[in-house]
Amino acid sequence: MYKNKNVLQRKKTLPVRKRRRPWLVIILAVLVVAAVVTSIVLLRHKPTTPKDTIHTTANSETKGEPQTSPASTPSQPNSSTPQSSEDASGQKPSQDGTTGQTSLVAPSGNFVSSHKADLSSVPSLQSVCVTTPGASCYITFTQGSTTKSLATQTTDRGGAAYWTWKLQDIGITEGNWTITASATLNGETKTGTDALKLEVTP
Repeated sequence: MYKNKNVLQRKKTLPVRKRRRPWLVIILAVLVVAAVVTSIVLLRHKPTTPKDTIHTTANSETKGEPQTSPASTPSQPNSSTPQSSEDASGQKPSQDGTTGQTSLVAPSGNFVSSHKADLSSVPSLQSVCVTTPGASCYITFTQGSTTKSLATQTTDRGGAAYWTWKLQDIGITEGNWTITASATLNGETKTGTDALKLEVTP
């Protein structure tokens, strides 16, 4: 009698187990499919960085310095319609209505990479002058009646000139030096003065 009862109980419980297993498999399959679909959607909508965010103006007429905006590189002028170029500072130089010449933009930029320098460590400094493309630009350092300057350079098609130099190259001594950039184009000259002075220690 007891054996028959055990057999009946096994028969009753066995189908229940068989019924539960398909549901478990279905639930697992649904979870796997949901995970795969989610990963595909995330990969397709992954943000990408535009290729033209940073580019260089490297060619035979430029120094190849990086530009942060496509608008800073002047477009090629059309033979039928003259265009004004836009310099690296975002300023667009105007043209003189009578002569058609491009007017000069006042110099701007990072006139010196560090406003504190040490003569004993012989640091290399970088200077940038941004103005109208094709202008002659130089940077001067003044202390009292003494003036030292970097060699004159012609700005590239982006409107910038670059220098890498050392204090000893131009004879700068200890003290505070006023920094001024000067640009000349078509007989016109404009200057820009750094708000900070170059502080040189022994």
